[in-house]
Amino acid sequence: IFTHALFRFSNHFSTIPTWRGIVYFVSCVFSEYATSEPCWAQWQLLGIFKSSALNPHESYLHFMSTNSPLLIFFSKKKLLRLLFYCLCFIAIGSWMLIAQPETSNRVFNQPIIKYAAAVLSVLMGGVGLIFFSMKLFSSLPAIQLDSLGITDNASAVSAGFISWNDITEIAPTTVSGQKFIRIQVVNPQEYISRQTHVFKKKVMRANLSKYGTPLFFSPNNLNSTFEDLLRELQLRLDSFRSSVS
Repeated sequence: IFTHALFRFSNHFSTIPTWRGIVYFVSCVFSEYATSEPCWAQWQLLGIFKSSALNPHESYLHFMSTNSPLLIFFSKKKLLRLLFYCLCFIAIGSWMLIAQPETSNRVFNQPIIKYAAAVLSVLMGGVGLIFFSMKLFSSLPAIQLDSLGITDNASAVSAGFISWNDITEIAPTTVSGQKFIRIQVVNPQEYISRQTHVFKKKVMRANLSKYGTPLFFSPNNLNSTFEDLLRELQLRLDSFRSSVS
């Protein structure tokens, strides 16, 4: 056990900082005793390991992690920043309603246009404030990855459970300058029909009509980078396909 662990450690020592290397060596020894319950996902969440620290195609622990649950939580820092933006929207909209500012543009100087813009700003800020406040104090993971599929709780139009077997493609895409991860599925209508709220159904239908799928992920409020989340999703999808082929 000790020799095997030492061999695995020596293969990756040059790519890991010293203190993390020590922890990794201890983990190598431990995982030989407990291979059925790998701790990679939990250590990755604590920041002990970064996904770029090891080569995912060569790392035994990373291979094991594709078969173990990985919980991705909301980033408190990102949520607080989004809450600040929501407060700014509310403040600007309220100021427009009270002060009725003048502008040289004839179109935007019309009272009905200014009123509509102010109300929309307050509404968007208010909805965002409620949503992000709920996520800030929630203990539930935003995204859970396991051997069966993806459980999505990350956005206002969360899809819920998405089976790996239902996914045909996971690819990056850009919408209005923002990076998203597009999830193509066999039966997109199934995920639309799950939604009980009319607004959520309309958003998903619009996404399906324009982009060919109602399912998108964004790491804007997650404790993960875009590249790490995309790589983890693709690795787990490939692992699932290999296991059933």
